[in-house]
Amino acid sequence: MAGGWLRYVNIAPDVFGYISSLTKGDEYFDEGMNGGVLDGLERTRQMGEVTVKVGDVRPMENIGLVAFASLDETVVGTLRQGRMYL
Repeated sequence: MAGGWLRYVNIAPDVFGYISSLTKGDEYFDEGMNGGVLDGLERTRQMGEVTVKVGDVRPMENIGLVAFASLDETVVGTLRQGRMYL
């Protein structure tokens, strides 16, 4: 029942698995963390204590952009119901 409720209220896309794999080539992460030849598990170890969020990386623009971003590098807004996103 809780899973159904979370699926209903969650606005962000489902991106679980090796989350660190999402950072490869991502402009919202420091290039030093990407480690182009590393697999997901190795990249996870390299990232260490990096805080991340799936959110709006264009919170001040008319149309937002949903991205997986490091909170150390980017201002990430909260996703909102009814807002247009790319």
